[in-house]
Amino acid sequence: MNRRFERAKPEEQGVSSTALVKLIEGMKRQMAEKEDYAFHSVMILRHGKVIAEGSFAPFEQAQAHLMFSLSKSFTSTAIGISVEEGLLSLDDKVIDFFPEMRGIAKGTYTDDLTIRHLLCMSAGQDQENMMTGNWVEAFFSQPISHAPGTKFMYNTLGTYILSAILQKVSGTTLEAYLEPRLFEPLGIREHHWHQSPQGISAGGFGLMINVEDIAAFGQLYLNKGVFNGKRILSERYVTDATSVQIANGEDVNSDWTQGYGYQFWMCRNGAYRGDGAYGQYCLVMPDEDMVIGITAGLSDLQAPLDLIFETLIGEVSDVALPPSDKSFELSQMMKSLMIEFAADKAEYAVDFEGDFSLSEALYGCSDIYVKLSEKGLELSLRNEYSHFEINTTIGEWSKTKLFFLGGEMAASAAGAWIGEGTYRLEIRFTESAVVDYYEFKIGDVLSIHYKRWINHWETRDGIIEMIS
Repeated sequence: MNRRFERAKPEEQGVSSTALVKLIEGMKRQMAEKEDYAFHSVMILRHGKVIAEGSFAPFEQAQAHLMFSLSKSFTSTAIGISVEEGLLSLDDKVIDFFPEMRGIAKGTYTDDLTIRHLLCMSAGQDQENMMTGNWVEAFFSQPISHAPGTKFMYNTLGTYILSAILQKVSGTTLEAYLEPRLFEPLGIREHHWHQSPQGISAGGFGLMINVEDIAAFGQLYLNKGVFNGKRILSERYVTDATSVQIANGEDVNSDWTQGYGYQFWMCRNGAYRGDGAYGQYCLVMPDEDMVIGITAGLSDLQAPLDLIFETLIGEVSDVALPPSDKSFELSQMMKSLMIEFAADKAEYAVDFEGDFSLSEALYGCSDIYVKLSEKGLELSLRNEYSHFEINTTIGEWSKTKLFFLGGEMAASAAGAWIGEGTYRLEIRFTESAVVDYYEFKIGDVLSIHYKRWINHWETRDGIIEMIS
């Protein structure tokens, strides 16, 4: 694992271990109380040193994780660097980079739209088009019906346009541009950024890095653009990016309505954050000199912020605190974090084995081998394009991979007998927030009841019958 930060006990850095224990216990409590809610990894820095870190099994701290919209803050950083290099100005007109779109662009204010407006989500559109076909064309075909800079509207396609502009002026993709300028100086060694069909980094989503990479990025901003003594980003850009550029609501108790900067959300308590769907956080707390990186799969995105502020605000000191026995308790807690799964009821176990065809394809496969026993599950799905094999042992997570259409997805599985002839299987795709649940029901007709948790708006439920 790439360890680029010194480790220290919380009290040495003026933070109460008792407060951090309360924070982690609060995370565990939220996971127990909320459906489809799991933290994956967390890292907490004070004064640039790691004072708490851990991952909830089966997730691993060093594993790259999809950042979703936290990617936007990295795109903003690339724009800030490119301004310093003289490649563009925040007041450049967006349409000038895409003259071929003049015949497609709609709305009264197309010629007024600048890079600055894209950065602060104020392009003047009422809604966002789907990302289909040519993504640049998809953006410009949505009318700009309000004066840019006057209306906040979260717009992922707008961030993609920033990536497309950067590629035009630099001659390389956003990801490649950041390699020597940001990723390498921050020690981000393994990264990937999904691209559009046009070969342009997605910009607004699709970056994959790990939780320590998130923390390093946050520390860069906390240090006003400096990391390990090297200036990477101008202090002026950091200040502007993390200040309110446009209002986005009036709820004083919400961290979604404190104002928006350049692809950063302002928070209560003087904090700000880069933020991705399902709980990918880069939270910077300047008043506390702290950075918190989190990866997760959450159905409530305000609750973690409430918990952090409730447990940490007022619990830090400018000087070292006396040693505490809670420091050891915290250390042991962080080493034993785990996402809990269903308790096994061995009395319901039955022996079952067979090859079947499915009434509905599962992971693209229609043929399945299943073996169930009191020890667990063996499952194999195969066709000419993909395969997925799972071997679960009662009481633990088991690693596996889904090989699909030439690619692969890392996953871990766990299972338990939960009822008469009913085995529950949980599959967590450990590079993202997707969770699949299956219940194998052995009766007159063997069936699989499934539920896929995709996000906090949608689940998919169904039944697949096995045809012998």
